[in-house]
Amino acid sequence: MKQRCGRLQTLAGFTLIEILVAMTILFSVVTSGFIAYQTALNASDRANQTTVLLTALPFIQQQIRSDLLQQPTQSQGEGSMLQVGYRFRNQAGELTAAPEFADELEMGAEPNRPRFRLHHIELELSYQQQVRTFSYQELTWIE
Repeated sequence: MKQRCGRLQTLAGFTLIEILVAMTILFSVVTSGFIAYQTALNASDRANQTTVLLTALPFIQQQIRSDLLQQPTQSQGEGSMLQVGYRFRNQAGELTAAPEFADELEMGAEPNRPRFRLHHIELELSYQQQVRTFSYQELTWIE
């Protein structure tokens, strides 16, 4: 309080320091909120991309299985399904006969055994900026 000319006056308002401190706190809160929102948005986008990739995966595996039945020694291939691009590499194993069964041997008949081939598949899926790689084995039977 200051006294001027015999009258009592009160000072109203904030000092410059108080305003600067309040603005700094407000800026920190707004910046933290924006960063948290942006991080959540990016995580949601990545989760959406992963969902799209994993939704298409069984369909792509079925297509690869079909391709391998038509061309068992095919070493690579690519395509697109459900907006997901894919490339695969195949390392085909040897064609092997199924084991003999005791019932067929006892009857004296020559067994007509199916044959199978084990494929080692390297599959790369891509959707927007996300790329995922899968390794698995595929078994194809030939009657």
